Amino acid sequence: NGNHGSINGSALTYIDGVVGKAGVFDGNKNIILPNPEILKVKGELTVSMWVKSNSVPSSTRLDIFFVGRDVNSGYGIASYGGNGFDFIIFTDTGRYNLSFTIYSVLTHIVIKYDPLKGIFIYKNGILTYTNKDARGTIEYPEMFTPCLGSHGGSIYKYIGEIQDFRIYDHCLSDKEIYDLSKALVLKYDFDASSKNAQQAVI
Repeated sequence: NGNHGSINGSALTYIDGVVGKAGVFDGNKNIILPNPEILKVKGELTVSMWVKSNSVPSSTRLDIFFVGRDVNSGYGIASYGGNGFDFIIFTDTGRYNLSFTIYSVLTHIVIKYDPLKGIFIYKNGILTYTNKDARGTIEYPEMFTPCLGSHGGSIYKYIGEIQDFRIYDHCLSDKEIYDLSKALVLKYDFDASSKNAQQAVI
C-alpha cells in the first residue's frame, strides 16, 4: 500500500521480541520512513513502540526517530547517553520536551500529545510522565528525511532494539494504550489503519 520503509545501511537483523521479532539497530543502519507529508501531524499525536536501549557513553547522542529537524521543527525522541531520553516537539507556541527512561529490556512506550492538554508518556500501559505546559499546533519549517533509528538519514544512529513502531494522528484512549502494551494488536508490516495511522512496524 505504499507505506513500506527502506533500510539504509547494513542489513537489519532480528531477535525474539514480545511477539514475533524486534529489529536490532547497531549504529550502522536506519529505516527511511515513507510518506513524509502524512507524518507531518499538526494536532493530536500518538507514538507507540516497544524499545530497548543498549548502554552507550553519556556523551553520545542517539535518536530513536525524528520527523522534522531537532532545532526548530516537528517531533522526535533523542537520547544524550545512558538510559535517559527526551521526547521533543516544536509548536507555534514554542519548544517542549518530556524526559523518560528506557532500560536494557524491551519496554512499551506510548507518547501522546494533545495540543490543548500537553504531553503524556505511558510506560508498559501506565501513565508515568506528564508535561501539561505543552500547547499548540506542531510546525515543520524544516524537514530532514524522517527515519527510524537516526536523525535524518545519517546522524545519531540508534543502538538498541525497536518493535511495532507506530505514529497516529489522534490521541489513543487508555484502553487502546493498554491493549498495545499487552501485545494484543501487534502487526508486522508497514500499514495504514483508521485516521491515517502511519506504522513503521518491524
